[in-house]
Amino acid sequence: MSKFQPDVVIFEGNYPAWPWITRDQNGRLLCSFREDMAIDRKDSAHGFSPSAKSLLTISLDNGNTWSAPTVIVDNDQSDDCCPAITVLPDNTLLASYYSRFYKSEKYCSQARVIRSTDNGITWGDSVNLSDDDTRVRCAPLALSNGDIFVPIYRSMFSELGHIPMASISIDNGKTWKDDYLDNAPSNELNEWAALEVEPGKLIGIHRMKVQKVRIFFGKQSL
Repeated sequence: MSKFQPDVVIFEGNYPAWPWITRDQNGRLLCSFREDMAIDRKDSAHGFSPSAKSLLTISLDNGNTWSAPTVIVDNDQSDDCCPAITVLPDNTLLASYYSRFYKSEKYCSQARVIRSTDNGITWGDSVNLSDDDTRVRCAPLALSNGDIFVPIYRSMFSELGHIPMASISIDNGKTWKDDYLDNAPSNELNEWAALEVEPGKLIGIHRMKVQKVRIFFGKQSL
């Protein structure tokens, strides 16, 4: 059996993980990911790293070559994970991500968005999507009615337990309202992603700790 060989290496680092890729209105491919940045750590690099940051690399030739990575976000003493970019109708780049950090010796998470209005050269201030201990794995959705929808979920480390959530903005991402979705009997729905398959109708996919992947349908209701 032959070993898998990649066609292109986008980035080599300590632990690049949780990638996302999209194409903007200029035809560029945008690949975002988290780099661990830790040195000589004893545990898995999949775990918390206060040095980790979210990076962006760009291809102008359909993925044959890629730019050196630039920083999307690097919050102090935070592990900024799972950056996922969507392109809004006005060509603004809106990236969702979550930070994990320690607050008063408690392990916390915070789902956030951050935007760029100059094609990813610079990024503005982060905006929290919820007051809960939340995470995100999917890029925001620019819905057909003009709203922006972000699938988020309450962290497994929350004292309140897992639950899928959604955060919606009706003012192009300036302010956000969140709500809870129906959970599974095991209360373990997480890391969900969504797509608007027709105006007002979303399809979502999530995973459970029981090692199953399930799909569900729902109409926009927030």
